[in-house]
Amino acid sequence: MFLARAPRLKARVVALKLGAPIAVAAALALAVAPSAQANTNLVPNPGFETDCSGIPCNWVASALTGVTIARDTTQALASQASMKMTMTGTISVGSAGSSCVTAAIAAGPHDASFWYLTSDVRVTTVELAGRFFSGANCTGAFTDRGSGTQTTDNGAWNAFSTTITTPAASSVAFALNMTSSVPATTPSVNLDNVDFESEVVAARFRSVSATRTRQGVLVRWRTASEVDALGFNIYRAVHGKRVRANAHLLPARGASAYSFLDRRAPNATSLRYWIQLVNLDGSRSWYGPARLAR
Repeated sequence: MFLARAPRLKARVVALKLGAPIAVAAALALAVAPSAQANTNLVPNPGFETDCSGIPCNWVASALTGVTIARDTTQALASQASMKMTMTGTISVGSAGSSCVTAAIAAGPHDASFWYLTSDVRVTTVELAGRFFSGANCTGAFTDRGSGTQTTDNGAWNAFSTTITTPAASSVAFALNMTSSVPATTPSVNLDNVDFESEVVAARFRSVSATRTRQGVLVRWRTASEVDALGFNIYRAVHGKRVRANAHLLPARGASAYSFLDRRAPNATSLRYWIQLVNLDGSRSWYGPARLAR
């Protein structure tokens, strides 16, 4: 096991605050090959269901940081177990590393997420990180990327969702990291349902808005990045029912600002707008809703 310099943090948090980055733990020897071309979770044993003598298979504690890991069957989000990390060393960082995953990884933003649970105020941050290698079996040049969050010590499961922007890589080893505000103590955190998606996010949205004008409702949206995006559809929703507002697909132009004037918008206070992204492969995803601003 080894540690690397901390990556810069960029995160999308579900009901949590943005946190500081943590050092990245390293790859192990065992390789796991996911299926090709599907949008696959690359994290090995992500729900920690597979047991290797009380430790989640494909994971090992970092001896450099001083931490223990265990497969905890008393605390689980929706499966059989979670992974419990307990700090035992004298420094403020604890880390557990995964086995190496050999898979072609495209450069760009990838969706990532995990759930955590702690009731210990001394646990300050948790992070999912990756070491992305140019060669198979975690060999060659590498780049560390990760994202984390400050913890909420409410004793309940909390979700963290983000995107991690990576270089093109042939293999990756993941790390789950925690920090403590009080070194040389034994705080613990449980983690479950860890996810890093193999496909690049087709589009990242900076903003979506809808404003009523004399001519109708003007819908504006701005993307931060687009990969394999074909175009957009605009849907108006009244009382939850979505109806397509545009007659023809609005073509994607790369990261850009867009607008659409809905001349047939009803005069309803419950009006909301959704952006439907259409990808080159025909898959679709939704962004919104944008509440109507007068």
